[in-house]
Amino acid sequence: DESHSIIHGRPFPLKGRFMANVFVHFEPIGPVGEEIALDGDLPRYIIRGSEEEKNWKRANPDGYKLHDAARRHTGSSDLHIAAMKADHAEVERLLKEKVHLVNTRDVNGWMALHVSTEF
Repeated sequence: DESHSIIHGRPFPLKGRFMANVFVHFEPIGPVGEEIALDGDLPRYIIRGSEEEKNWKRANPDGYKLHDAARRHTGSSDLHIAAMKADHAEVERLLKEKVHLVNTRDVNGWMALHVSTEF
């Protein structure tokens, strides 16, 4: 079954002989545009004392953690991450304390300077 919030249909027919449908599941981690708060051992959408809490804890014995996908898959340095977040104070600190990061490239060959122009 699909979410009620997905807009179905296409404004034009597809061309070609092949197509793929993609459905993405995501985990809500907080209101859009607000600071992400991890306050406890459960995601915010799990109700304490519920059957789902038991199921979730059984499936996640190490507890609740956000995955650092950017670093794990792209080889991004701390400077890349700070540039992505537009965290000017952290970028400045890293450039003073770890100047060698300025030339570090991720798996795509991008330096933090490249990343900063995209975000």
